[in-house]
Amino acid sequence: MANASLASEPGVEADIRTGLIEDDLVECIVSLPDRLFYTTPIPACLWFISHAKARRQGGRLKRRVLFIDASGLGTMPTRTSRDLDDDEIEKIAGIYRAWKNDDGYVDEAGFCKCASVDEIAAKHYSLHPAAYIEVASPSDQATHEELRIGLRTLCGANTNAVEEIDAVSKTQHDLIGTNLLGDGALDRMVWQEFSIGDVVERSNERLGKRPEPEILTCTEQAGLILQRERFSKRVATENVTKYKYVRRTNIVYNPYLLWAGSIDQCWIVEHGITSPAYEVFRVRDEFDPYVVGYALTTCTMVARYGGISVGTVTRRRRAAPERFLDLTVTLPSVEDQKRLRPILEQAARLRALGRELERNAAAVISHAARLMLPSATAESIDGDVELPEAEEPVEGRT
Repeated sequence: MANASLASEPGVEADIRTGLIEDDLVECIVSLPDRLFYTTPIPACLWFISHAKARRQGGRLKRRVLFIDASGLGTMPTRTSRDLDDDEIEKIAGIYRAWKNDDGYVDEAGFCKCASVDEIAAKHYSLHPAAYIEVASPSDQATHEELRIGLRTLCGANTNAVEEIDAVSKTQHDLIGTNLLGDGALDRMVWQEFSIGDVVERSNERLGKRPEPEILTCTEQAGLILQRERFSKRVATENVTKYKYVRRTNIVYNPYLLWAGSIDQCWIVEHGITSPAYEVFRVRDEFDPYVVGYALTTCTMVARYGGISVGTVTRRRRAAPERFLDLTVTLPSVEDQKRLRPILEQAARLRALGRELERNAAAVISHAARLMLPSATAESIDGDVELPEAEEPVEGRT
């Protein structure tokens, strides 16, 4: 059943659930991970109902319910499906058998708990396992001294980043005055229209047998980001040999969300990999990569990308690379590109420093909270939410 069946506002569903619990028919609840079923990506749960429960084992199980949280189990062979292996299935079944047959069952923090109906009633008859199962203490729990050292290091890094931002901003200001505004340079700038296919070429370079670098995800609002910073769990498949190789200044877009702005130039890493379903382009040698990257990611161009995105489902309107390459883009002359390049290089550096400050700020909050709240963990503070805009496409899906 859907997880919504485990708790609800007062009403018919809540009354039915309360009746099942008070009539002592609910034997076990198992919460399952998401993407386990082909027909739906949402997480689900198993209900074990028994009329004989109260009489079994001499009444030992009377008014008792077993909760199992299996939501953290499973591996993802593809981006859209998750599998439970035989050992994980046996773990769930073994816990249930041990509890049911009085064969050495014990509560396990983070995985299972036997609760009384009175405990369930005190929680408004919610059947979410997380409401009863104790949180497991992380094996890598940092000491207070380690957290203090970490805080000092992070604060020092933030100070250095702020100082560098100030220096880069001043350099950029001087460059704008010299290369763009000084001596009428802006008025003399020459613009020319090009086919995007004349400016960039499609890249199909794959990782192959090289060591795995950073995995990149292209989002609608933040552009290219490190996948590990977007998701608390690995989203990429274990075998990434067919992932596309991305080099600094390459242009990357998500074909299903290009119309929404899911396009960016790689500047956060020297090289990385990204979904095989993404499109990757290399800027041709005769053009400046920074100028091209800026030109292709402007709001004006994003608005035009909507015209080449085809499909009846909004978030699955695909922009074919052939149509992308047929569009035109307006660029300054080669000489003007040379003047603009250092300004845009400084802008990219400012963007990178801003991202670094953002990461450090989140880490400072996490460290401080773990110092002040002994029960807090990095995972409980950072959360475990996959944001919709970072959804990864599947190669070949239309």
